[in-house]
Amino acid sequence: MKFATGKFWNILGMTWPSFLVLIAVLLGGIFWILDLDMQELVGLGTTLEEAAFPSIERDDADAPIHEPSEAEGSGDEGDVPKPDADKQTDKEGQLDDDLGELNPFESLPPETLRRAIIAAPLLFIAVLVLQSVPLVGYTRMQLRGKAPILWPFYFRLGPTEIRLTITLFLISLIILIASVAAMIPVAILIGIASTSQAGGSEPSPGIIAAVIGITLIYMIAFLPWLWSRLALAIPICVNEGELGISRAWQMSSGHGLTLSLSVIIGFIVVLVISTFAQIVIEVLSLPLNMAAGSMPDLELGLTLAVVIPTMLALIALQAFQNAFLYGLFTGAYKHLTAEDQE
Repeated sequence: MKFATGKFWNILGMTWPSFLVLIAVLLGGIFWILDLDMQELVGLGTTLEEAAFPSIERDDADAPIHEPSEAEGSGDEGDVPKPDADKQTDKEGQLDDDLGELNPFESLPPETLRRAIIAAPLLFIAVLVLQSVPLVGYTRMQLRGKAPILWPFYFRLGPTEIRLTITLFLISLIILIASVAAMIPVAILIGIASTSQAGGSEPSPGIIAAVIGITLIYMIAFLPWLWSRLALAIPICVNEGELGISRAWQMSSGHGLTLSLSVIIGFIVVLVISTFAQIVIEVLSLPLNMAAGSMPDLELGLTLAVVIPTMLALIALQAFQNAFLYGLFTGAYKHLTAEDQE
């Protein structure tokens, strides 16, 4: 916390160039996927909104309740009129069509899907590269006590940043494999519960409790422990010139619990600060948003008056989050390195 707040302006100067480049790359990727089709972009946004807030109207919602005639029989005689199979099929088909329209990917043409498949891994790599640029700057500043010479226009892409990109990719891959392995018991239990429900019986409370328990253990204990053991590779990679994953695992041996608690507390701190900052942003921008809706002539200016400060606040928040969370591991690396030297 002392590093993230005491060096905040230096940290902000190392964050904003890569953050803006990242936004430009992501927007460029989206426009390339959609072939600069603004109408398709708007349609995709609308579809995603409808998928998040589905509203399927029934045609027969206001229809009167059918009363059986004498020819159809009454309920007392046990003759219940059967529903029209053709009408029922039509309604089910219409319902399936309505639900299918809420899938944002079904409406995309094949060429757009092909572009999305090509762009997804490239954008992921771009995110890792552009995340590595400020991380190298943060780590070096925390280790050396001074900001890089390029501040406040820090954007350096060299061997260290490429090496850190590879390290971040390997850490992500290890966590993904471990997550899949950890969730296999959950998938088996869910399959057992689904089978029992299909057979007409209710899922066992023990199975439900086991699924919830395994998921909570994974989220609260296993994932912070694994991430904290691997994340020490970041300062090792920057300071020692290697990928650092195996050395991070060895260095963190015996300190997993302490590092895990640091990660959990750090995430809680970041969550509280981020939530408070977002509330403040929403409250401050609410009058301008309301004014933009009631004054069309000034809508563009008022929108920019909201968007630009909001973007600056998001960059500042991102700078603090990254410096604080990754600074935890740089501080731990300095402490453990000092212990080894002693």
